[in-house]
Amino acid sequence: MSNGGFLSKISNFAFILCLLLLVLSAKGYCAKKEQISIISPKGEKVIEYAVNELSDILKDKYNVIVSDAPKSEGWNVVLKIDSGMKPFSFSVVQPKNENTQTIYLSGYDATCVLHSAYTMLEIMGYTFDITGIRYPKAPSMNNIARYSATISPVVERRGIRQHINFLMDISSYPLEEAKEYIRNLARLRMNYITFHSYPGQWFSYNYKNNQTLAGNFFYGEKDFAPKEAHLKKLIRNDSIYCIPAIEPFYNDPQKKSQMAISWLNSVMAEAKRVGLTVNMSYELREYGMDYALTTSKAILDEYPLVDGLELISEEDIGTFIDQIKNNIKCSEEIKKHFKGRKIQLTNGIYNTTKGELKEGFEILRNTTTDDIFLSVLPAHGARMAEKNLTAIPLTPDDLKRTMIYSWVEFDGLMYLQQNPIEGIRMMIEENLKISGNKPLYGICWNHWRTYENRIALRYASEAMIKGPISSENFYHSIAKHLGIDDSTTFSSAMTKLDDTDTFCRDNLFNIGFCPNGYWLKKTGLSLYGRYPKDKLLSAIKQFNDAQKDLNKCVAKTKNVAGKRDLQFLENRTSCTILHLKAFAAMVDLQPLFKGNPNPVLSQQDRDKVLKKCSEALDLEKQYIDLHAQFIMDRGCEGTLVSYMSGPYQTLKNIMSKLSNPNNKISKIEKPLDAPPEPGKK
Repeated sequence: MSNGGFLSKISNFAFILCLLLLVLSAKGYCAKKEQISIISPKGEKVIEYAVNELSDILKDKYNVIVSDAPKSEGWNVVLKIDSGMKPFSFSVVQPKNENTQTIYLSGYDATCVLHSAYTMLEIMGYTFDITGIRYPKAPSMNNIARYSATISPVVERRGIRQHINFLMDISSYPLEEAKEYIRNLARLRMNYITFHSYPGQWFSYNYKNNQTLAGNFFYGEKDFAPKEAHLKKLIRNDSIYCIPAIEPFYNDPQKKSQMAISWLNSVMAEAKRVGLTVNMSYELREYGMDYALTTSKAILDEYPLVDGLELISEEDIGTFIDQIKNNIKCSEEIKKHFKGRKIQLTNGIYNTTKGELKEGFEILRNTTTDDIFLSVLPAHGARMAEKNLTAIPLTPDDLKRTMIYSWVEFDGLMYLQQNPIEGIRMMIEENLKISGNKPLYGICWNHWRTYENRIALRYASEAMIKGPISSENFYHSIAKHLGIDDSTTFSSAMTKLDDTDTFCRDNLFNIGFCPNGYWLKKTGLSLYGRYPKDKLLSAIKQFNDAQKDLNKCVAKTKNVAGKRDLQFLENRTSCTILHLKAFAAMVDLQPLFKGNPNPVLSQQDRDKVLKKCSEALDLEKQYIDLHAQFIMDRGCEGTLVSYMSGPYQTLKNIMSKLSNPNNKISKIEKPLDAPPEPGKK
């Protein structure tokens, strides 16, 4: 080839390249990224985390640099602690009288500064929920131009109460996924978490030469991964369901105990890194100072990052008055014994009977010293929790030092899709009325499943900051957040789910309680056959109505992520309907078992029972296969395993025994402890 021909080809290539660059530039592909400089104080770990969050979230769209001083180019984001601000408050300010593009993110403390960072990001178009970050196509710093707001949350301590006791909660998560859950709490601008441990679950101790080890997950029940190939591939365990890294050491009690404590320590460390206060809740199962000091010392030794200890009465225990009085005495002794360590003590009551709740809380109020705080878990279910609190009733002074525990999810309805938003709204609204619109000391919410409760958790986080937002307004805003086009129909669907959730709590109590011991230790037919047929059919119809609205939303939504979110909700609603239909299939057997859970059956009746069980088993098999289509997180894995271990296995046992009384059936090993069956109150 001649030099002229070669140069001609180079010239043509350069010309085409220039044209391409011009086109890309016109489309914005080659546009220079806008610069954001982040300036922050040194030595504060939570603020260092805030800087990392801002950098990581903004880096795809902006040129982010961390600087010691403001830059003349681009935007400057200045993080600062301002102890002169109101406690728990934070602000985002872009001063009107400054020509420079400087934004001040201020907060009463480091955690509040982090919350101001998330507030700025939301103003720019980023959104957060318990499942992670949703990135806008075009975030805009211009949204903050001349913006100025100081936010004083209506609830000061805002967070979650994690019982870490069932297969679907974070106690089965791989460590990094549990940490991400914690980070997502911070992104929702929560600042508090209570971990509750039952004996033998998360702390080990030696009392009277009797060693109790940690690591007895799920009350010591053992649940196995499914054997069916299409289901087994969904579960990140080889055999026994638990934290995957601990499974190889499951049969080594000492090692398992150490690993369980190490896992929770790491989760707590992440909570501290993102600005959460860490509270450890436990029960004194024996009276007297020796037991209290032994268990408390074990917790404080094993969990050095704990900020608070909470002594709470056992759930609906008959001797609750004696236990509360013992807790109050022991808390005073714990305070003296560990005075060298800064620990906030709390005395609490878990009781769901109005009269007992009133009596127990009055003792707490009148005999707990002012430097020890109070907590109350007053019912099962969000609306009922608000209703039961009115029976105490709480006073403005109570609300200055009482942590209220309510519900995003009731474990007695675990296999149903729930939605408690109206109950959450009522809880915040009614207690603000009592306080005279002064900030509430704190509210933490019980929940187990994560993805299924993402909308309710988002509502709880917003309402604890802004106040009791109307559910309708929230549904319209969350539809925009999720990319759902028909917000009106979406609002209708969610309202129906909320009302149906309450209907099931009131009329089909515990129809979805999840411990497998609840199913396998009882006569299965006595569980399946106890609900009124009209209530079952009514619940099925109500869920069907909500599902129709969800299907309409799916059809109208073009956004891929939004459509998938709706399909997930529709899927879980369909699963709920199948679960209820399985119970409805068994209703006709009720006369056979009235007054006798183990009657002698004629061959004709035996055949009838087998036929009905087969119908119900087929519906539960459909539930399992449908649920398996949407395994969005580890909690979805846990629910699948739990359903197969509990209701599904129970029906298989019944059919096996009826077919041949000599057949061996699946039995639960004796657990270390067992959750009390929630009582309908």
